Amino acid sequence: MVNETDAALDLQQQIGNMKNKIGNSAFDSYQTSLTGRYCSKEMSQLFSQRSRHSTWRKLWLYLAEAEKELGIQTISEEALQEMRDHLVVTDEDFEIARVEEKKRRHDVMAHVHAYGQVAPKAAGIIHYGVS
Repeated sequence: MVNETDAALDLQQQIGNMKNKIGNSAFDSYQTSLTGRYCSKEMSQLFSQRSRHSTWRKLWLYLAEAEKELGIQTISEEALQEMRDHLVVTDEDFEIARVEEKKRRHDVMAHVHAYGQVAPKAAGIIHYGVS
């Protein structure tokens, strides 16, 4: 697996690349009444919804890779590749998660299902064995 520091920086770089392509979004910065006074732009991005939920996706990928190494045969390389291809949560993914959360009333499961929609070959293994 990749060095943890390099992986975190890589995720932040991917988020930055997305922002360059599509512009800023409400999901790209952490907002509270104190943010403007005490929080740098970089810190706000680090604690943003996009960063948090993209980190969840990386954790789910690492979990699936470890489970595959342990011999769980239902995890295919194609599923892992789809997960890798969709590590950064898009604005469209947030909309899917919003709709899913209304149905499921559970934020984590809403994001599991949103990830499964963009990575359908991995839908059955995302969050597999976690709870």
